[in-house]
Amino acid sequence: MINESLRRSCMTLLALFIIVRVVIMIFTPLRDPSESRYAVMAMNMARTGDFVIPHFYHHGEYQSFDGKTSLFFQIAGLSVKAFGVNEFAVRLPSLLAALGIVSMVFFTVRKLRDATTAWLAATLTMTTPLFYVFAGISLTDMVLTFCICGALLSYMLFCNAEKKRTKKRFSILFFAFLGLGMLAKGPVAIVMAGLPVFLFTAITQRWKELKDHSWILGPLMFLVLVVPMYALLEKQNSGFLEQFFINENFKRFTTTTPDGYGDRYGSGHVTFKGMGFVWFVVATLPWLFLSGLMLPKFRKGDFPKLWARPLWGDPLTGMALCVAFGITGFWCLSSVALVYYLLPTTPLVCMFLADMAVRDGRMSQPCFMRCVRVVAYITLFGTVIGLGVSTVAGMYKTSHVSGAMFKNMRDIRRDSSELSRYHYYVAGATPYSAEFYLHDAVVQHPRESVEESLDASGDTILLIRTKHIPKEGMQNRRLIYKKGSWAAFAPEG
Repeated sequence: MINESLRRSCMTLLALFIIVRVVIMIFTPLRDPSESRYAVMAMNMARTGDFVIPHFYHHGEYQSFDGKTSLFFQIAGLSVKAFGVNEFAVRLPSLLAALGIVSMVFFTVRKLRDATTAWLAATLTMTTPLFYVFAGISLTDMVLTFCICGALLSYMLFCNAEKKRTKKRFSILFFAFLGLGMLAKGPVAIVMAGLPVFLFTAITQRWKELKDHSWILGPLMFLVLVVPMYALLEKQNSGFLEQFFINENFKRFTTTTPDGYGDRYGSGHVTFKGMGFVWFVVATLPWLFLSGLMLPKFRKGDFPKLWARPLWGDPLTGMALCVAFGITGFWCLSSVALVYYLLPTTPLVCMFLADMAVRDGRMSQPCFMRCVRVVAYITLFGTVIGLGVSTVAGMYKTSHVSGAMFKNMRDIRRDSSELSRYHYYVAGATPYSAEFYLHDAVVQHPRESVEESLDASGDTILLIRTKHIPKEGMQNRRLIYKKGSWAAFAPEG
């Protein structure tokens, strides 16, 4: 029977974290480049009614986006249709995916263990900083994580089921989540879900269990989900399959520079091989470093017994360990690993730690949940402060553009009948957040020098970094806005 005090503590933490995340989603401006770019594509889908191909302005040209598949943008576009063009709408898919993951974690752990372990696992997952931050960002990765975790947890339940009919149901669900993963971000979903499953099957020698899979309905479900959408993407955007599969999903991970795989969007990130381990640590903080609160105490001579225990053979603990080692090891082989690529490890590690804590009887210790609460509150406070500082700093950095500035520009133009007749022109290049907040009021143009922008801006409101303002001042223009490293000049008269 679940401890009522534990349940109340977990429910309070989950509710508090979710409410604060929604508030942050609503009031925090979008950040360039990636979040604003994806938000613009969702906005354009809702505006044009084209829910197949994402489109956006890139260097002044309205073009299709071939770097990702459409699932995230379709969900976000429907959200924009329902809630309007705002930050909450374009971030909602990530929040729903995160809540879906937490719910699946709770359901799976309760099925495999008990309600006590389930509440603790769900709470640890939601209170992990990286998971919490990406639960409210307009990026594709939380939706991908939902698909990968759905496949992994379905496989856990498949392995745990005793009846063949039940096994086949979870097998079909496993293939369905793989199909959704293909729609979310492509074959990387199959790799990140398939590798841990292969390791678990090989380590535990469950090869005979493969015959219990639904080898007809499962793959059929996968194909029904994947083939029509990919065929439609290629039909409406000739060359998509080559760019997406060859460049974005093969060359990207086998070359060491963005130019090596034909990066069209100038956003390739190159680190070093082995960085995946660092990102794994970041993705599981603070609970990985505080695992002493949850892991059993191993006295002298006990450590070898850990490997003699049936941890690897158990679907929950074995799959969690295979995910931690498998996904981390995979991204350690690539030099383009980013921190959110390790997001699928977060729920599984939290499930493992929660299970160990309950197995060792930690839940009966009054100080245990108190320590978890204190760490969670510190995490929440630190995350909120960090996001706030990041938002404010965006106004003052010369290397980034903050959506807050364009929100101010939108309000200035709306409240002034004189300025409402002018368009905006951003010196140098037009950020994606400008299109999101200003819509058609911003002039799209290719990347250019500041001098070229001064000549080309004409009868518009020019937004320019203060360090680029000519020493002789702005000819025939008056200052209407200045904050941080940016200023706006309107035509005289």
